[in-house]
Amino acid sequence: MGQDLINYQTSEEWEYLIEDCKTIISQRVKNSRMEIILAYAEVGNRIAEDPLYKKYGKGNQRFLSSLFGEMGISESSGYYAVDFYDKFVKKYVDSGNVSNALDTSMQENFIEEGENISWHKICNKYLSTSKEKTILEYWIKCPECGFRFKP
Repeated sequence: MGQDLINYQTSEEWEYLIEDCKTIISQRVKNSRMEIILAYAEVGNRIAEDPLYKKYGKGNQRFLSSLFGEMGISESSGYYAVDFYDKFVKKYVDSGNVSNALDTSMQENFIEEGENISWHKICNKYLSTSKEKTILEYWIKCPECGFRFKP
């Protein structure tokens, strides 16, 4: 029994089995990283292109905090998603296809990272490091009397 163990561990088939399994795991890890990046690109797209965001959300901390909180993501993740979309994906989007736009963006902007790209690396290396976001106050003006108030 012990001799059989030694025999198959030194065979070419054994080496092939190990290398093939490592390749499978490595490819799936790469795919999962790309799926996370795509998810945040799609979230950024969905938020940045939404009429509510365009009207009330840009720079409005209360709006964005509520949105991100109800989505179940941290504020920093939400800000990074929108920032990533605006800086790296938006210019490549043609007829709403974020996936194709992301592929093009990855080839043009992150080629030096190769297969080591991750959402963490994008946030920390390529997006703004400032945690402070520009907060714009906005007021609603009554069309009848002209009274202004914060919502």
